[in-house]
Amino acid sequence: VSDQYSVFNTKIISCGPREALYVLDGLLENNTVLNINVPACPYENVKGLKVTRLGHRYRPESPHKVTDPRGKPVYWIAPVGKARDAEAGTDSHAVTTGYVSVTPLQYDKTDHGTLSLVEDWLGA
Repeated sequence: VSDQYSVFNTKIISCGPREALYVLDGLLENNTVLNINVPACPYENVKGLKVTRLGHRYRPESPHKVTDPRGKPVYWIAPVGKARDAEAGTDSHAVTTGYVSVTPLQYDKTDHGTLSLVEDWLGA
């Protein structure tokens, strides 16, 4: 994948066989994905890698309705919301300070600690 035609500044991150096997055999087997964010700067200006936690943002603005040259409505996605949690250790902080952030994420977003409370509440 090249960033030549991408609006998302997609980059190729190469790694050796040892790292690739670790990702495939360890992380992905445990329903973990890696969220990788790359700063929008020339490759030579990237300061390195940081393993991070997920930062948080406020909600973005609503999409902007505009009219295209043919008179048809078009919607522009609004910019991302302002940073709510971008302190050191977050992916947001790493990227804004010139580092590639690598954040391990889980698929299961269930609040397991509340399951029995909701079951009691619903009488289920």
